[in-house]
Amino acid sequence: IFTTEVQARVKSDVLQALRDANCDIRNTAAILIGKISESLALSTWSDMLPTLLSLLDTYPPLLSHLTTAANADDGSLLAHLCGLDGAIQAVKRMCEDSPLKLAHDDVIRPLESLVPKLLAIFAPCTSGEPNPNPHPALAELATVKLRALESYNSLLMLLDIGMWETTGN
Repeated sequence: IFTTEVQARVKSDVLQALRDANCDIRNTAAILIGKISESLALSTWSDMLPTLLSLLDTYPPLLSHLTTAANADDGSLLAHLCGLDGAIQAVKRMCEDSPLKLAHDDVIRPLESLVPKLLAIFAPCTSGEPNPNPHPALAELATVKLRALESYNSLLMLLDIGMWETTGN
């Protein structure tokens, strides 16, 4: 229906929208990523998973910055928070809408890189001395943790399926 160029432009724009300052735009982009990845093989959108993983990688340093650094007004802080929020929303949608596709993709093997990223979000922040006046944006990271937990919870179902398949029950 759409040319290859139009498809590539839509995919690129959707990934960029994950970083938008407007939460409704990030949410819409996450929904689109969930629906597109549900419809297509993950290998047809080669930069989607690396982009999501890269955005999830911002969580540990962001948490460290928000809990230990002075509350300086960092211009990139909002951009990092928006990108992280958009990425975790997209991951959550993918885990809820098509966990079996994530588990059975033998080309990209997304769970091998995604699960450790989700688990890293639960690792305690141990660098530096705690800040007695943590950054107000720290509350936003609680939402990220919740969405990571919801994503991981959707994937736990796969453990049960795998266990039943291997034991023959």
